[in-house]
Amino acid sequence: AKTAGDAYEIVAIDGSVVVNGATSRAVLYGVYELQDVIAEHGGVPADLAVRGTPSLELRVLHPRVRGGFGGYRQSDFEFISRCGANVAHLTHDWMAEKTFFSFVPSAEFPHATDPAVLERNRKRLRQYLDWCALYGLDSALWLCEMPCQGGPWLAESQRHAFLDRYPAECLSDSGTHQGKVLCLAHPLVEQAYRQAIRQFFVDFPEISMMLVFTLDS
Repeated sequence: AKTAGDAYEIVAIDGSVVVNGATSRAVLYGVYELQDVIAEHGGVPADLAVRGTPSLELRVLHPRVRGGFGGYRQSDFEFISRCGANVAHLTHDWMAEKTFFSFVPSAEFPHATDPAVLERNRKRLRQYLDWCALYGLDSALWLCEMPCQGGPWLAESQRHAFLDRYPAECLSDSGTHQGKVLCLAHPLVEQAYRQAIRQFFVDFPEISMMLVFTLDS
């Protein structure tokens, strides 16, 4: 949303209070401001006239710093909306749920994500998008499309299990302690990603911003 589109005004007129805004989000900002005025003054001042405009066009906040993707609460979204956010950044690099395969099934790589985990991720993302809509927030994802074994901080059994998720022909050596990595240039991998991206935006069209980080050998 453009900054001007999120401008609002609150005016007391003839015993009534009017909240104006060009968008539903702008009106919501006005309501937040009005609540603060009432809390501060114990009511609505007779001469109330307030105008507000966000200083930044994009105001991107994480719903919560601590915890994983499954830990967000509705109150987290209300809080960042009250802080002036217009975009909720739903994932970050420390989360496991940061690839397209975390949210859509893959015919080419059916074992990329455990089915139960996949279904849980999809339900949570849908819930979060609904909460975004409730509080006037657009939504963004950080995706780290470099599925790999992981470093020595992971258990060896976990690193080995990665090798069963993808055909050996689609894996290459990363040349680092991350071990084997999915080769994004392999034709089967390209096909899987084309399908995954299409399906993702069919299922979750509300996503308005995305940062995709990759590492191919």
